[in-house]
Amino acid sequence: MKPFSFTTSASALALGFAALGLAACNDQNTSTTPVLTIPTTPTTPVAMTTVSGVAATGAPISGGAVALRCANGTTASTTSAADGRWSASVPSSALPCAVQVSGGTPTGTFYSIARSASGTASTANLTPIGDLALASAVNAAVGTAVDAWYASATDAQRQQVADGLNTAIASLRTALANAGYSLPGEGFDPFTAAITAGAATDAYDQLLEAYKQALADEGKTYESARGDYTAGAGVAAAPTTTPPPTGETPDTSLSASETGARFATTGTVLGTAEQNQLRYWAGPGSVTTGSTAGTLDEVTLIGPDANSYLNFRDLPDAVGTYDCGYGFNDEKANIELGFAANNGYNTVGTRGSNGTFTTGFRCSITLTKVGERNGSGYTGAIEGSFDAQLYRSGRAVNQPDSISVKGNFRLGAATPVTPTPTPTVGKGILGSALNTVFAGDYVLKCSASPGQAVQTFAFSIAADGSSRFNGAPLVDATHPGVVETEGILSSGITMEFSPSASGSAYVVLGFRSDGSFVPNSVHVPGEPYGQTLTCFSNSGNTAPAGTSRALQSIPQAVAALARTETLNCRQGGATAPQTLTINSDGSAQLGAQSFAAATLFNITDRLLFGAEGQKGTVQYSDSSSGSFRLLAVDVDADLKTTGVIAAVGTGPNDSISCTP
Repeated sequence: MKPFSFTTSASALALGFAALGLAACNDQNTSTTPVLTIPTTPTTPVAMTTVSGVAATGAPISGGAVALRCANGTTASTTSAADGRWSASVPSSALPCAVQVSGGTPTGTFYSIARSASGTASTANLTPIGDLALASAVNAAVGTAVDAWYASATDAQRQQVADGLNTAIASLRTALANAGYSLPGEGFDPFTAAITAGAATDAYDQLLEAYKQALADEGKTYESARGDYTAGAGVAAAPTTTPPPTGETPDTSLSASETGARFATTGTVLGTAEQNQLRYWAGPGSVTTGSTAGTLDEVTLIGPDANSYLNFRDLPDAVGTYDCGYGFNDEKANIELGFAANNGYNTVGTRGSNGTFTTGFRCSITLTKVGERNGSGYTGAIEGSFDAQLYRSGRAVNQPDSISVKGNFRLGAATPVTPTPTPTVGKGILGSALNTVFAGDYVLKCSASPGQAVQTFAFSIAADGSSRFNGAPLVDATHPGVVETEGILSSGITMEFSPSASGSAYVVLGFRSDGSFVPNSVHVPGEPYGQTLTCFSNSGNTAPAGTSRALQSIPQAVAALARTETLNCRQGGATAPQTLTINSDGSAQLGAQSFAAATLFNITDRLLFGAEGQKGTVQYSDSSSGSFRLLAVDVDADLKTTGVIAAVGTGPNDSISCTP
């Protein structure tokens, strides 16, 4: 049979048109001219598969970059949500897909694989447990590391790994069970199992938390543990204590009368696995200066058991945050902890001469208060916190028997504090709240961006409302500035301390509706513009206990302005008297317009330590009725009303301006 072909001769074309009965078109016969319809072949829709999963290390990975590499050069990308969930669509024919998550909070890089779909869906969780199984399957199938496989695998190599994945999963289940872990269920598949990241009641989440704790107990990074597992080693032994819920840490703060250290240890101590084991060891009543100017001598706290002790060597004698771990002869701060004879732990050697820590280790000391020198003696107390990864004395750095230790300390005798006289000016609107709710010491953990190096800052608020940042005055009687709250009481507020002087440091605290402390940011001066560091994505921030009442204190501060007075108000070109009322519950009313305390949005207080002639402002903002309404009341240093601005809509006649 010959293949079909078009005939191109003129006679053939003429015959073809004649057979169809077609005639030339003109104005008279267009309505009767037949129409030639050429049939088309229907297009078959491309079958698509939704690939989804959860990215988590125990805590959900929020904001992680998820990327898929699939067959036929197909790629896709998305970002994990706050709960770690993500999804993307690819052609079903493009499966299997290699999947990677990187960055996010908490940061990490993990791999997964989306296998053939069940219907129009495929699940590929991104977790350290699944990553272990995948790394093993990749090593067995193509003999490369999982990151190299993800970057350059061929379609055939992705399929080889998918084919061998069930064997790798079964081997991992056996390894986890042998190491003492509780698995979420029989036939547990880390790639497809349901998970609610961060939930203490979720079995998969708790497996991830236990594995993360096991690595911390052994002082290992996940990457080194993955390498060990693919090389044939087992997994880290499960901790014998149950990990606390994500983000929960013991309270290691000291009361005003305590001298010593309250700290938590995590790791294997004298053969017993611990997690956040809380201890308090009383400290000495005095300390002496060191042989080098600017450092203190070795200070030892004696523990309750034989040969138990906690040493601080060569502490700097100035407020600030310091790396430690060089060793004695370099005159850098060092921490040593002992529990029994020949069972000491310290930080010597964990930080190299190039300034970087050995992988898996950390060591920092933050001093928030120091005493005074008197020759070789020392008057008063030195206070602060410490966070370090210690290794066994005499052993190589980064061995599995290292432990984590963190807490607070006060060394020496506390110096009696003479109350600072209340300034004659400066009580302002927020003075009472600062005294009763916000006063105390804060620790702020901030970084240039999530996942970057964390810096620790000390911030404090005195009873008179004055503030200090990293040991230096911020806003006080000699450093005018503004204290400003902002936010909706139902969700949370920020509180900013900002000096009037240009180029100064400033601090922005934050408090959620449940009373929890989540600092926003700090600004550190420098050339040319300084640097703003964010704090809310980091753990370890602390605030005085009274700040749990932060949101309740805002209506109470406004209640101190309670008044009823008649003002001259101008609206739409007409002037008429209207009554302003601020009630004892923090609510307010101007004429017929009422504003609930819950609509308090902003307090700008320049009266605490502001320059002469400054004012304070209380502002309400309400759009719950569907139209925008605003009320702003200005007061002077005597808290008398100086002016009011209001808006009862967005029209040209909806603004109101009032004066006493």
